[in-house]
Amino acid sequence: MHRNSVMQRAAWFVDGSYVYKTWNQIAGGAKMDYRALRNLVDERLTDGWTLDESYFFNSTPNPPADGQNAFHRFLAMPYPRGVGMSVKLYYQTTHDLYWPKGLGGGPVVHPVTGEVFKRTTQKG
Repeated sequence: MHRNSVMQRAAWFVDGSYVYKTWNQIAGGAKMDYRALRNLVDERLTDGWTLDESYFFNSTPNPPADGQNAFHRFLAMPYPRGVGMSVKLYYQTTHDLYWPKGLGGGPVVHPVTGEVFKRTTQKG
């Protein structure tokens, strides 16, 4: 690269939930290799471009499971040992599920056990 050349910087954003769901559909249960994906992103950048920042977004239960913590630490570990991503987690919360007001507005319950159905949503 010439001294007067301007280096173009790229950012990489990963929606962890979307990647997980789509990868499972196309890969039939094979594990996703984020370091290999990072290598591919680096290889596909054209001359004058460099990967400057990368971000991984996902939701997780509060508190996260130990396995998730290890995975997120690996993603955040500097490249090339890890993936070198900034990891941003949004915690999940659970709420009782209610019928719309037009249908009575009461809780949705299991017809046999009477247990109230729950829905999990991402905070934020």
